[in-house]
Amino acid sequence: MIDIAIELSANLFDAFLAMFFIMRMSKAKITPWFFVGVALHFTATTLLSLVNTFSVVTSIVNLAIMLAYAFTLKQTTLFQKILYPILFEAIIIILNTLFIIGISLVMHTEVNVILSRGAVQRYITIVTSKILLLAIIMLIIRINNKKGKFGLFDLLVYLVLPTISTFIMYVLMNMGMRFDLDKIKLLAVCMIVGVALINIFFYVMFKRLSETLYEAYELRLFNQQVEDQKKLYSEMNDNYLKISRMKHDINGQLDTIEALVRNGDGATADKALAELRKRVDEITGQIRTGNSTVDFIINSKLADHKNLNVFLINNSVNVDTIDPLDLASLIGNIIDNALEALANSDEKRLEIDFSTSNDYQSIVVKNSIGMSVLDNNPELHSTKKGPEIHGLGTKIIRETTEKYGGICRFFEENDMFGVHVLIPI
Repeated sequence: MIDIAIELSANLFDAFLAMFFIMRMSKAKITPWFFVGVALHFTATTLLSLVNTFSVVTSIVNLAIMLAYAFTLKQTTLFQKILYPILFEAIIIILNTLFIIGISLVMHTEVNVILSRGAVQRYITIVTSKILLLAIIMLIIRINNKKGKFGLFDLLVYLVLPTISTFIMYVLMNMGMRFDLDKIKLLAVCMIVGVALINIFFYVMFKRLSETLYEAYELRLFNQQVEDQKKLYSEMNDNYLKISRMKHDINGQLDTIEALVRNGDGATADKALAELRKRVDEITGQIRTGNSTVDFIINSKLADHKNLNVFLINNSVNVDTIDPLDLASLIGNIIDNALEALANSDEKRLEIDFSTSNDYQSIVVKNSIGMSVLDNNPELHSTKKGPEIHGLGTKIIRETTEKYGGICRFFEENDMFGVHVLIPI
């Protein structure tokens, strides 16, 4: 009975992990087709294993089932629909083959014994290979979805637990070399199942802890975005009050200029007009892209930095697809990072370039630097006090860009540090 339970559990595990791998790699949601795929994969493996425990036919049928499930997902390209099932099947075939050969060599056991149902060596092979398979699959998914960034708990899940499990199985195998495993078969099977259950328990526990840490990071990011938005609204309100106070003054100055022109005093009128333009620029700023939202965000950031050499290279702006709050957060953090870096620059040069091409909005902001930023601060941590805000501006830029299907990169050229954002229009 235990033999049958272990075999069926292994088949169900493979079926679930196969569909889970394709789903997560495709960043799709669970649909009824997911469960259909698991059921078909499990049934095919179980029935075909009755004929041959290690059949090429089983692999071909399971690959066809995975391909069929992949083609129900709309989030992937044709290449990905074919790649993910083949990748999973290749991993499981290579891993099973290596483990069968490895167990055979370590335990001095014939391969046909390991493939025989009821042999303890087979159970050791199954459980160890499934633990390692889970670690490899989750590692690939993590790299694909999280850009390969790992924390302490990820290390425990993907590295330490499989290593400990492999060591325990090695001890069991050495016991098998001294004692007749068939005489203590029930005890050995219980130990094997126990190792598997312990791995599942710790995997779930560490996964939840890792998710908790990620949620805490997301909360810090959200709080930073809220603070940015509060600051933006405050700046908008201040500008509105300034404009309201200056409204009557400007009307009065226009009347004066009109009177000077009528009286033929053009020189005085020009001076008054120049002064009026200067006062208006103090409110509206020197950056004019034609997009009022973008202009306000940038000019409000530059309002307190009069000593900068600011250059607008191009002003082609098409950001209608971006939520105004996200746009404020994106551009605001780009400019904030540049202003923070310019505090240590003698040249204090800031270049802003908005251009559109091939259905993409390009945003390039470059600032002069006194020394290399990427060499001294490759993670782009903030120099502001407080470790809780280190690098949040950079993370917000990356995540906001990715939210709209875009890409961003940080670079250095000609003694300038820059960020280049590309977002589909």
